[in-house]
Amino acid sequence: MTNIVIENVKRIIIARSPQIGQYILIELDVDASKAHNTWEKLIEMLHGHVNIKIFVFWTGKLDVHASELGKRLGKIFAELGVSLFTTEHPVNLLEELDDD
Repeated sequence: MTNIVIENVKRIIIARSPQIGQYILIELDVDASKAHNTWEKLIEMLHGHVNIKIFVFWTGKLDVHASELGKRLGKIFAELGVSLFTTEHPVNLLEELDDD
C-alpha cells in the first residue's frame, strides 16, 4: 500500500448510520475538484483493505460542472457499494452523514 497525505483537513468524524453502517467523514478546506481527487485516491488505496465507508466533502468552491460531479460521485458510490436508494427519499447526503 502506498502513502497518501491529506492536506487541508478541517475535521474527521467517525460515526455509524443505520442505512450505511460505520463510516468516516472527512471535511476538507479545498474546492470540489481537489476534494474529489483526494477521495478517489483514498478509495483506490483502501478498497479491499478496510471495511468502512469513507466520505469526503469540501468547504471551497464547486469548480466542476454538475454532470462531471455526478459522474464522479456515481463512480465513488459504486466502488463503496453505496446507493442513494438505501434510505428514504428525498435524500440529503450531508444530513445523512452528519447524523450522529
